[in-house]
Amino acid sequence: MSSNPLLPLLVGLWRGLQRFTHGIFGAMTYAAMSFVYWAVVGPVALGFKLLRPDPTDRGLGDLLADSYSQEVKRPPEDIRRAQRPY
Repeated sequence: MSSNPLLPLLVGLWRGLQRFTHGIFGAMTYAAMSFVYWAVVGPVALGFKLLRPDPTDRGLGDLLADSYSQEVKRPPEDIRRAQRPY
């Protein structure tokens, strides 16, 4: 079995090309994600900030109350409900 003398050179060139293209794709990814952040995420966050200042406020009532728990409103229980589960 004879070894090709160009093989180490070609392998080196191939691996260099892989590193080069990996760097290019890394830069493209960084640029694309930066654009998406500034063009989409930023304006949406600003809109939320301007239109709804506190997104965690769910209108649970008195802020000074001891508990935010609310009574569950259910229809009256009937034994026939167990016979038809859906």
